[in-house]
Amino acid sequence: MKRSNGFTLIEILVVLAVIAILVSIATINTNHDGRYDDLKSESQRLKFIFSSLSDEALFQNKNIGLLMSRTEIKPYYYEITLNNSKAQAANNSSANQIEYHWTEYAGKNTKLYTLPEKMEFELTIDGQSIALPFALKESKEEVNPNIFLLASGEQSQFSLNLLMNDFDAYSKVRSDGLGRFFSELIREEE
Repeated sequence: MKRSNGFTLIEILVVLAVIAILVSIATINTNHDGRYDDLKSESQRLKFIFSSLSDEALFQNKNIGLLMSRTEIKPYYYEITLNNSKAQAANNSSANQIEYHWTEYAGKNTKLYTLPEKMEFELTIDGQSIALPFALKESKEEVNPNIFLLASGEQSQFSLNLLMNDFDAYSKVRSDGLGRFFSELIREEE
């Protein structure tokens, strides 16, 4: 019996089936939602900003406070000023009154930080959830920051969640209170 040079129909079908299986596996593995990457990159940016601010507080010997809303973080530093009041001038008193207040801070890598659209913050400090306003208000009133980064290297122990509208995952940036920051992406399983 003479054998022909070529493939049988069964051999061709087996090869096609193997190729179809490999293509379907590759398609399943590449079906990725970009929102995971967005959350991860924002949490990495925040971790860098917090680390940078903590280093600036330590090296410049400034106490830095962060005032937060649901979509913004604004840094302040604790400033000491000497106040010569008119009453002291009338009494010919040479004593100056020392005042402490929070002043806007713009460091090397840090200014007002605003989240991208469709994201918002959820803040927990020392295990207690903090209600954040929808936006920061421009006012001359006394500023009360939410998070403190002290010149001694200590800081508020906090956990900051980045949430995305209608998405089952979130990212978390947290502080251990000793100058270290951690970020992680958390996927909620249904």
